[in-house]
Formats: sequence, C-alpha cells, structure tokens
Amino acid sequence: MFFIVLPTVLAIIVVLLFLQTVNDFKMSSFVFSHDMSSVATQHCLVAVACGESRVHLLDLKSGSTTHMLRGHEKSVLSIRWSPREEFVLATGG
Repeated sequence: MFFIVLPTVLAIIVVLLFLQTVNDFKMSSFVFSHDMSSVATQHCLVAVACGESRVHLLDLKSGSTTHMLRGHEKSVLSIRWSPREEFVLATGG
C-alpha cells in the first residue's frame, strides 16, 4: 500500500510545482458564483456572477471577457450552465 500511495503523492506535488497563472481576470466586485459547462464542445466559457446586475462570460481560450449579459434588476448571486444544452445558462439573484 505504501508504494501505491507514494507515487501518486509525488505526481501531485510535481504537477503543483509547475502550475502557472495562464489568465488573470479582474472582476469589479466579489464573485458569488461561477460555472463552466460540462457539455460544451464549441466554447470554453466560464460564467461568473459577481454581485452585479450582469453576468460575465470569460473565454479561457482567448483570455478575455467575451460578453456581459444584462437583464437582472439586482445582483446575480448564482449561476449554472445546463447539463444538457451547451448554450443554456440559468442565473438567479
């Protein structure tokens, strides 16, 4: 058992030593929720709810904010991509 656990722990440590920041997104307020689609094949977007009346869509491929979705009257506190549809996003305040 010792020999099985040790290589796994060493592999994790080696991976952690080489992690680097790839993208740095500045949010204008506190991030309450974020989600990335588990079924997306055509995009690599992270949806972020950060206490504003809009949702930020961050593109991990380009490293930029691609869209700001407006429509809420108050702060968006929760956000989830659909588990079945790639472009369906649910938000709540």
